[in-house]
Amino acid sequence: MIMKPELFLSLRQKIILVGGDHHARDLSEVAYKYLKKQGLNVKMVTYNEKLYDYIHQANLVAKKVSANPGKYCGIVGCNNGFGVTTVCNKYPSVYAVRCDNQQQARKARIINYSNVLTFGASFQNEQKIKKIIDLWLCTDFELSKKNTSRLKRLFKIEQKLNKSFRH
Repeated sequence: MIMKPELFLSLRQKIILVGGDHHARDLSEVAYKYLKKQGLNVKMVTYNEKLYDYIHQANLVAKKVSANPGKYCGIVGCNNGFGVTTVCNKYPSVYAVRCDNQQQARKARIINYSNVLTFGASFQNEQKIKKIIDLWLCTDFELSKKNTSRLKRLFKIEQKLNKSFRH
C-alpha cells in the first residue's frame, strides 16, 4: 500500500461498516443506530441466522475495508473480540484493534492507524461502547515522522508478505 492522503481522512468522512456475530449483535445495532443518529454514513453488514458467526461478520467488514481503505472503515464485534480481530487482520490494508476503553481507542488511531475497531461484547455495555466509538472516530492518525516511518515499514512488510503468498 502506498501512503496516499485519502487513507488519512478522518474516519467520520468514510463509510463506517458495522457488524457483529450473534453475541455482539445487540451492541452492533446500538452502534449502528448511534452513528446513524449522528448523520454519519454508516452501513450494517448483512446479518441472518445462517451468516451470524464471527468469521463471516469480520470477513464482510474487512473485505470492503481492504478493497478500499480510503473509502471504508469498520466496527465489528464478537463474544470476546479476539476472533473478529484475528480475521480482520488477515486482510491487506486492514489494521484492526480490539479496544476495551477510550484510551486504547485513542492510541489505536494516533499511533497504530487502526481502520477497524473490534470489541468483545462480554466486556462492553451500551454507554461504554458509544464512548469508545466516539473517541476512535474523532481521533486522527498522527502524521509525525516517527509514526509515518513505522507505518511505511508496516506497509513494506505487508507488500512483501502479499507477494510471497501469491507465489
